[in-house]
Amino acid sequence: MDSINQMEINTLEADIACYATAVYHEVNNRTLEEKLGVINVIRNRVKSGRWGSDVCSVVYASGQFIGVTDESHKKIDKKRIFKQSIINSSMKRRLQRKLKKQRLHLIQLKLSSLLLHQLQPLLL
Repeated sequence: MDSINQMEINTLEADIACYATAVYHEVNNRTLEEKLGVINVIRNRVKSGRWGSDVCSVVYASGQFIGVTDESHKKIDKKRIFKQSIINSSMKRRLQRKLKKQRLHLIQLKLSSLLLHQLQPLLL
């Protein structure tokens, strides 16, 4: 995965966290339509640029989403999300390599077993 795609993924993860935070504090127990309404308000505000240039800056803009900006709620830490995303990507790659090695090992075992089965009559 190249750095541009990784940056896009990190931005997407931060955006999702900020959307979720705003929806939770604004319309947590309401209908899906109301939740989508909050998301659309955020999208329109990002497009206008008056409250910020990205989802998180709009969500945390002063006076925009009161439940989000009150003192009892911690702000989304974009750096932490970015770091976690890199860690998750690294772990995923390591797991994929490990699974590939395990599959290769399993194939080798199956081939060895098949070969042994074929050679057994010759060894007796």
